[in-house]
Amino acid sequence: MDANHFHNDKFEMSAKIVHALRIALLVLVLVPLTSCISLGPPRVDKPEPGKNDDSLVVEYGRELVQQLMKKYDVPGLSVVLVDREKVLWAEGFGWASKQNSQPLTADSVMQMGSITKIFTAIAIMQLVEKGKVDLEAKLTTYLPEFRIQSRFTESDFSIRQMLSHHSGLPSDLALGFRFYLGEQTTPDDLLAQFENVPSALNSSHMASQPGEAFSYSNLAYSLLGSVIERTSGDTYADYIVEHILSPLGMKDSAILLPEHVSHLALANGFTEEGEIKGSYLRDLSAGALAASANDMGKFLQLFLNNGNAVLSDNSLQLMSTAQNDDVELDGDFRFGLSFFMSGLGQEPFLIYHGGDIPPYHATLRILPREGLGVVMMVNSDLGGGVINYASSQILDVAYRSRFSTDPELTTPERLPSRGISLSEEQAENYTGLYYAGTSLGFVDIENKGSELTLEFLNTGIATVKMVPLEDDKFDIKLRLFGFIPLSLNFVMFGAEVPHFQLQFAEIKGKSYFWLTADGVSGPLALPVKRSAIPEAWLERIGTYRVAERNEAFFESAELSFNDKSGFLQITVKNDPQPPLRFPIQTISDDQASILGIGRFGGEIIDAFPNRTIRYGGITLERE
Repeated sequence: MDANHFHNDKFEMSAKIVHALRIALLVLVLVPLTSCISLGPPRVDKPEPGKNDDSLVVEYGRELVQQLMKKYDVPGLSVVLVDREKVLWAEGFGWASKQNSQPLTADSVMQMGSITKIFTAIAIMQLVEKGKVDLEAKLTTYLPEFRIQSRFTESDFSIRQMLSHHSGLPSDLALGFRFYLGEQTTPDDLLAQFENVPSALNSSHMASQPGEAFSYSNLAYSLLGSVIERTSGDTYADYIVEHILSPLGMKDSAILLPEHVSHLALANGFTEEGEIKGSYLRDLSAGALAASANDMGKFLQLFLNNGNAVLSDNSLQLMSTAQNDDVELDGDFRFGLSFFMSGLGQEPFLIYHGGDIPPYHATLRILPREGLGVVMMVNSDLGGGVINYASSQILDVAYRSRFSTDPELTTPERLPSRGISLSEEQAENYTGLYYAGTSLGFVDIENKGSELTLEFLNTGIATVKMVPLEDDKFDIKLRLFGFIPLSLNFVMFGAEVPHFQLQFAEIKGKSYFWLTADGVSGPLALPVKRSAIPEAWLERIGTYRVAERNEAFFESAELSFNDKSGFLQITVKNDPQPPLRFPIQTISDDQASILGIGRFGGEIIDAFPNRTIRYGGITLERE
C-alpha cells in the first residue's frame, strides 16, 4: 500500500484501522518528517450539511476528483452516484486511450475485478430461489469431483460459508486466481482452465477450519462459478448476461471473453510501460466483469429500489445481512453474502466491495437504508488509493446533505475506559511475540518494570507505550526511535485520526489482541512462539523458479530466514509488482504453513526430495 491510499471516512471504521496505522508507519520509515503534511489529499471545501442540494454534492465531487487526478497523475476515472429514484451524477474524466486521443466517459468500460463476486452471489441466490441450490449444502453436492487435502478435524464447508469467505479454502495465487496481463487474445484453453478448477485441487490443502475466521478467497468464488454452471446448465458468462445484465439493461457490461466484449468501448489501462489492453482471467466468477459507470448506476439501484427485477427483496436483504456474528476471531468485522459491511455498532449502515485487476481498480459503496450508492473506477494503478478516498468522501457529503446536520452522527458512542495500574505479574500476561498479518507484521510486547511497550519488528523505528485501562484495553502512545513522543495526527497529514487502542481477549485458550479505532475492533494479532527450525528446511533456503511459467502470475520465490522475527519466510516475486512476504512455521520435515489468520494465512507449502517445493498449487524448482 502506498501513501496516497486513504480511508479516513467514518463509513469504514473497521477498514480504516489498519490503513491509518500503516500509513503512519510508512511515513516514519520512508518519508522525512518535515514533508509529511504535503503528502495529504487536496483540500476541497465540503458543502454545508443538511442543504439537501444534489448540485452542491456534484460540484464538490467534481472538484475533488479533478484535483486528486491532477495531484496523483491519474489518467482516467469514472464515477456514478445514485439515489433510489435517479442517477445524481455520472461522468468520466481523463483518457480511455491517450494513443488514440479517446476521452473516458461514463459509457467507457473498465474491468471491475472482485466486484464480479457480487454478481456471482446474486446468481447463486437466484438458483436458491429456484430450488436448485441450498445455501447449507456442501460443495461436493454440486461438484462431486472436488477433492482437497486437510489437516483439520472438520473440512466440509457450505455454499453459505463460501459466499461469506469462511470456507477455510486457500486464497488464490495459481489455483484460485490466474490472469493474463494485457494480452489482446485469450488463451485457447481459457474456458477449459476455468471448468477444470474443481478437479485440479487434489494436491492442495485447506488453509483453516471452516467457520473459524474470515479469510478472503478468490478460489471459493471461482468454484461458485462452477456451481452456477452445473446447476443452471448455462456457461457462467451466458448466465450472468441473461439473468442479471440484460434484465437490468446493462448493455455496456459483460464477462470479459472475446465473444462477449467485442461491442464494448473498453478503456485501455495505463502502466509505467505505457497503455495496455484489458487482462483475461481464468477465474471468471471471481473477477472477470467489465462494466461502464452508467451501467453500474443501474446495478446500484437494484439494491436501492429493486422492484424484483432480478432478485427478491428477501434475498437482497440476506446478502446484506452479517453472516459472522458468532465468529469470535472476526471481532467487530462484519461480512454478508459477498458484501463487506459496517463494523458492529457503526452508523449509517454501509455495504461495499472493491475490485483490482491491475492496472484497473474499482470501488462500490451503498447506503441501503438511506438510498444512496456510488461506484468509482480508474484505469491506472496510480488511482487505486484515489478512488477509495474520493468515493467515501463523496458518499459522506451526499449522506450529510440529505440526512445530517450533526457532524458526529456517524461516530459510535463509546464510554471512556478508566486507567489502571498493573503489577509486574499482571503485565507479564500480555508479553510475548504476536503476528498481525502482512499489514503490520510481527509485534513484540515487552514488560519493563510493569511498563509495557510494543515494538513493530518490521520497521524497528516506531515503538508504542501501552497505557493500561479497564477491561483488558490499552491506550497507545507512539514513540519515534523508542523515546520521542509523536502524535498520530502529525504523521496522518493533519487529518482526523481515530482513537487507537489495543484490546486483548482470550479466545479458545489463547490471548489475542485487536487494534481498535474509536472502540471498533479491527485487525487481529495472534500469539506466536519461536521454535527450532528443522535442518531439512534450513537446507532449502534459497531462490526458486516457477517450473511452468504459464501456471502462475509470479516468476520466482525466495525462502529465507528472518533474523528479526526468528521465522523462515517465503517471498513471492513478480516484477514490477511489489513482492509478497509471508512468514512460515514448519509442521514437519516436508511441510510448512504460512503464519497468520485470514487471507494467505494457514496455506501449506509442501517440500519434495528433488529440490522442489509447491505453494499455491505451483511447483517451484531450486535454482
